[in-house]
Amino acid sequence: MNYLNEEKRIRIRYLGMHIMFKGKYVKQILHGEKITTVRLGIVKPKYDEVIIHGGGRPICKAKITRVEHKMVKQLSDTDAIKDGFKNLLNLLE
Repeated sequence: MNYLNEEKRIRIRYLGMHIMFKGKYVKQILHGEKITTVRLGIVKPKYDEVIIHGGGRPICKAKITRVEHKMVKQLSDTDAIKDGFKNLLNLLE
């Protein structure tokens, strides 16, 4: 694998005031089981407080306290569990 080409494909995206999630994650978010989200590329928030949407509707407000940038190979089971998955393999699927 050519890591130079991989680095060139990294996208920087800016996160607005609204963060969208699939409806299947609403309960986990509201119960505090899903406290992080893994997104592809470099994501930089414009705001520290955001509105979380699940299943096409607003469900709550959230405060972004920290953003970490990791390569997929740096993710761990702990990252996956905080994102509401059983383990890393489950997250990657």
